[in-house]
Amino acid sequence: MRNGANENQSDVAEVHRDDPANQIEVPTWLDDVVEEISAFVKESRYTDAIDLWSKAKNEIVELFEKVRDKREHDMRINCVRIYISQP
Repeated sequence: MRNGANENQSDVAEVHRDDPANQIEVPTWLDDVVEEISAFVKESRYTDAIDLWSKAKNEIVELFEKVRDKREHDMRINCVRIYISQP
C-alpha cells in the first residue's frame, strides 16, 4: 500500500509542477539589477545603488516566500489526496 501512495504522490506532484497556476513570475527588472547597481556605484551614486539593492532583495525574499507557501499548500493537498485515496 505504501508504494501505491508514493506513486500517487509522485503523479500529483507532476500534475502540479506543470500547472501554470503554480508558476511564480519573476519580474523582468531583476534581470538587469546587477548591471544597474554596478553602474550606480561607478557613478558614485551609492544611495541609488543601495536603494535598488534593497528593492531587489525584498522582491527576491517575497518570491521565495511565495514558493515556500505554494510548496506547503501543495504538500497539504497531496497529504489529503493520499489520505482520501487509502482504503
